[in-house]
Amino acid sequence: MAKNTLISYESALRTFANYCEAQGVFHVEALNRKPLRFLLSGDRGAGMTVMAGLRIKELTVWGELDRGLIGAPRAGSIPLR
Repeated sequence: MAKNTLISYESALRTFANYCEAQGVFHVEALNRKPLRFLLSGDRGAGMTVMAGLRIKELTVWGELDRGLIGAPRAGSIPLR
């Protein structure tokens, strides 16, 4: 995992091992792609919308992103409010 990643694995929540592994793979793959043009996720409940939001935040902090958009189905976007 990259040194400059803004993700923390310390939480009061219990996560499954495969979920943490998926987050790590996501970040490694996303960090290696330059320029990163889009992220696509099809699994509801896999946390990829949250990960996309974190990735947008990282890119904004690093000055590599001017604007970003997360599109989510209506049923999945209600808990995000």
